Amino acid sequence: MVKSNKYIKGLIEDLISESRRLRQNAALELNDCCVDSASIVLPESQALIDALDVPETRTRWAVLEALSKLVAQDASLCEPALASVENALFDETSGPLHLSSMRFLCNAGRQNPQTSDLVWPLIDEAIQCFHGDQEFPDMLTLLVDFSMGNLSDETKKGFSERMMFDAQNNRGYVQRKAQLIVDNLSK
Repeated sequence: MVKSNKYIKGLIEDLISESRRLRQNAALELNDCCVDSASIVLPESQALIDALDVPETRTRWAVLEALSKLVAQDASLCEPALASVENALFDETSGPLHLSSMRFLCNAGRQNPQTSDLVWPLIDEAIQCFHGDQEFPDMLTLLVDFSMGNLSDETKKGFSERMMFDAQNNRGYVQRKAQLIVDNLSK
């Protein structure tokens, strides 16, 4: 169901409210709206970026999921969100927040070479930090998608070098995904 501008504005008001519950519910609903009608949420993207700094993880997670959908339509959202996304990526309390942050970075970075260069240092650090964590297999799936994007030659080179170790020295799922990434980057 397509939502109206008035409905979206109401959700944005709830997203910036003092109530944790209202913020969480609004963030979840905005994420759902981005599935069906991201274009109607896109003009409100700055409010979503601002909401990345709220204290509760669930709101931040839902906002990151929504922004991940929006940044696939407009890569220019990446830079203003980057500092808050980095904070969420390395928040020590939440694996799902790490995964949502990585989804945002991979969706943004695959859009164009300039954005790939912007996000690559964070993605590279996350690969090193979260290697072996519970969310890492899901991150690998996001990294496969990232490897098929419109990346700069510099990002491709660094990414390929980072994944080569797992492609040559790991086994099973991690090795297969790492090899797929290396293969994608050599095309």
